[in-house]
Amino acid sequence: MAKDAPDQPKQISIQLETLEKILEQEFSALKQQDMDSFDRLQPRKIAIMEVLGTDGLIESINASDTSEISQSHQEEVSSIKILIDRCHELHRRNEILINRKLEAVKGALASLREGSATDDVEVYTKAGGLAKPKYNTPIKKT
Repeated sequence: MAKDAPDQPKQISIQLETLEKILEQEFSALKQQDMDSFDRLQPRKIAIMEVLGTDGLIESINASDTSEISQSHQEEVSSIKILIDRCHELHRRNEILINRKLEAVKGALASLREGSATDDVEVYTKAGGLAKPKYNTPIKKT
């Protein structure tokens, strides 16, 4: 896309709307834990983000002097800024969901590695002394 193209805001809007749809699909795939669908969306998302990042397209829109542009162009710039904010919010939402799922998996793995929570607790015998720790005892299968 050329920097001075008259339809540049329209092209950016189309790219951002497509990115918004991809981010929504990402969230749906994450909620359903469908990592195959999530992985298939990544190349499309990266391609769109690369297009938006080339030649400073977004920066040129943000740096536009509002006194020198027409009302319709100002409205296009305003809608682009709204789309950028929306995509940013969707991306953050997806990131938060991924981080929560990772923490849950890490917690589950840690609990499986460490055994029960009572292993770290000091247990006293009836005589008032410390009981011997139960380290390296196999997990009982029920």
